[in-house]
Amino acid sequence: MNTKTMLLKYCIEYYSERAKQAQDAINMAQESANDETKSSAGDKYETSRAMSHIARDMYAKNLDIAIKTIQFLKSIQLKITSKIELGSVVKTTNGVFFIASSIGIVQLEGLKYTIISLASPIGKILENKKVGDIFIHNNVLSEVLDIK
Repeated sequence: MNTKTMLLKYCIEYYSERAKQAQDAINMAQESANDETKSSAGDKYETSRAMSHIARDMYAKNLDIAIKTIQFLKSIQLKITSKIELGSVVKTTNGVFFIASSIGIVQLEGLKYTIISLASPIGKILENKKVGDIFIHNNVLSEVLDIK
């Protein structure tokens, strides 16, 4: 499996796990709301149910984001280009980046990659750069060494 495919697979698995965790949390919040029994302290019951619903809604939002991100990742075309774009693996003098979604630093097959989105500050700087281009990020001068 080539590097791009391996990194994209990692991203999809990462967000799939986040979706699973969000779904599990939704189920637990719903169970908690369902398990609340009405007591003589009616306000406490209503407050507990409301809190469970708020938690469930928050987890539902996280699930929605994870699902949309997976769909986005699956739409990425892994192709060889001369400029940095979505799906590029970019080697610079200050690290190796994979342009997909914002995950952060990962270690795969003994190498360190920073997985970023084009919407991130560094992603905006790198977009459309070519090998040999120089850029500044966080007051650090870097050069694009390779694009795959």
